[in-house]
Amino acid sequence: PASFPTATTTVVSDLGTAYAPPAYTSSTPVGTAAEPGGTGSRRLLLTDTDSGTLHYALVTNGATSPSASVLSAAKSELATWMASKFS
Repeated sequence: PASFPTATTTVVSDLGTAYAPPAYTSSTPVGTAAEPGGTGSRRLLLTDTDSGTLHYALVTNGATSPSASVLSAAKSELATWMASKFS
């Protein structure tokens, strides 16, 4: 969301996790870029290497960087939820 500063945004996805996601490149699994049209907003871009696969992401706004263990636990829990809902 536009109200989430990139510097305090956390993304947990099956493609990767990131706190303060970097600028988008074609090889960055999770990245940010300016919204086209000069709106001043940013967008989150997820890059995959497969086709026809459903991907997912949880995007949060927080003041501090989550630990690696918290990110790993969140990724695992999200994957379990996803499998239970979309399998």
